[in-house]
Amino acid sequence: MIVYLLIILCVIVFIHVGSFESKNTTAIKKVYEDIEFHRGMLADSHRVDTYKVALTQNPSLMKGAKVLDVGCGTGILSSFAVEGGASNVVGVDLVSVPKCKGVDDVQFVIGKPIQKAELPIKKFDVVVSEWMGPALYQENIIDMFLYARDKYLKPGGALLPDMGSIYVCGFKSDTNGFNGYKTLEYVEPQNIVTDDYVIHNVDFTTVKLRDTFKISSDIKFDSDVLVDGLVVWFDTTFSRRFCKEQPCVLDTKRKTCWFHTVLRFNKPRKASDIRKIKFVRQEVIDYTFWVDGEEFKEGGWNI
Repeated sequence: MIVYLLIILCVIVFIHVGSFESKNTTAIKKVYEDIEFHRGMLADSHRVDTYKVALTQNPSLMKGAKVLDVGCGTGILSSFAVEGGASNVVGVDLVSVPKCKGVDDVQFVIGKPIQKAELPIKKFDVVVSEWMGPALYQENIIDMFLYARDKYLKPGGALLPDMGSIYVCGFKSDTNGFNGYKTLEYVEPQNIVTDDYVIHNVDFTTVKLRDTFKISSDIKFDSDVLVDGLVVWFDTTFSRRFCKEQPCVLDTKRKTCWFHTVLRFNKPRKASDIRKIKFVRQEVIDYTFWVDGEEFKEGGWNI
């Protein structure tokens, strides 16, 4: 009887996970089929330049390397890998969009998530991806990045980016917005009125996928200033561990295509009274956020 019940439980979990992955893949595909979305990313000079430095200015990493570009999109990262001296580059993506220049020698595998794709190379020296979403983990593309790490990265290979952090800071609003909502928008530097507080540090070379499903942290601001809400932003690092000649950092506190994740309180609060933040992954793409038990409704874009 116990064995029978365990089998039933395993089947239920398998069906649930399969449904979860299918819905998530469909949602991601819908977003990234829009060519305007890719134009916005290509127009972000900080995003593009950071990856270009990592892939073209680190010859000890890239010369002769076999490189896997996960979620390759227009192929811009693949083109940088070719420019940096890679011997073989494979780009994988769910969707087909027009490709940029410099990818004539890239092998593209398009139409399936990497979990279901058949790749022409079994192990790679470098796995690179621009998988990040707002507040780092939203969009859930880290699933594909970590799968590629575990299945296709050779022992001792390089994962780019390899480190990341999430920060919060308090802001005073001078724009219209709905209290009690989470939105994507950009908060100008003059409206940020507290120091940054690190709520999450992560090493992508070792993190488990399940550890990205729930992020919870205490917050300790030293200021008594009244704030209208919190700004959540992230950075990712291409550290000297792999990028020995030219490490670099992608920083989304500045204006980027990720904007900021903004949590507007129902009423202003003293920064020093804010105690805890939590956000939890949902079934499709998004995360739900709480601050001191207050849940923030999904407000979409406010730009």
